Amino acid sequence: MADPAAPPIPEAYLRADALIRELTADAEVGSKVRAKVKEKYPDVAFPEDRIDPVANALKEELEAERAARKALADEVAADKAARDEAQRAAAFRSQLEAARDKYRLTPEGYEMAIKRMTDEKSYDAEAAAAWAAMQNPVTKDPKQYLGPQAANFYGATDQDEAWADLHKNPERFVDKELSRFVSDPDEYVREAGFAI
Repeated sequence: MADPAAPPIPEAYLRADALIRELTADAEVGSKVRAKVKEKYPDVAFPEDRIDPVANALKEELEAERAARKALADEVAADKAARDEAQRAAAFRSQLEAARDKYRLTPEGYEMAIKRMTDEKSYDAEAAAAWAAMQNPVTKDPKQYLGPQAANFYGATDQDEAWADLHKNPERFVDKELSRFVSDPDEYVREAGFAI
């Protein structure tokens, strides 16, 4: 309550006070007016004088947190991208090796398949391996699929115990041959000249 003994405040002062309050609170010019008032009267305190230091410290801390979060998110994204790339590379290598084995490519044929993929910019490992296999068909050695080239009856030319057993003791020959076949069928077929 106002003191009844105090002299009344002149209307001009009240209007000036209202104008200053309005100007300092204005969104467009308020900050400039407050700066001018502080320049002219340094002892005048505005609410932001107490709030700004705390708010500025919080803003700095918030910016630091944002930067740290962004750096962490970038690191996680880069790590994920690297893992994904490694998985894709391993899967592609696996496809290449499977195609190489399927088409029985030589090292030169394998290189041809890789060169074909890079030249054509088509990374279908099986198609490239098939193409490379067609470029270098496996030539068959006649000796490999025609069997022996000189007859060796009864092991007459070279001492061959198997031929001798075939003619002298067929049961023993069959037992030995079956044992050899069962122990390693692939090798047996290759020795007979029928494997590619």
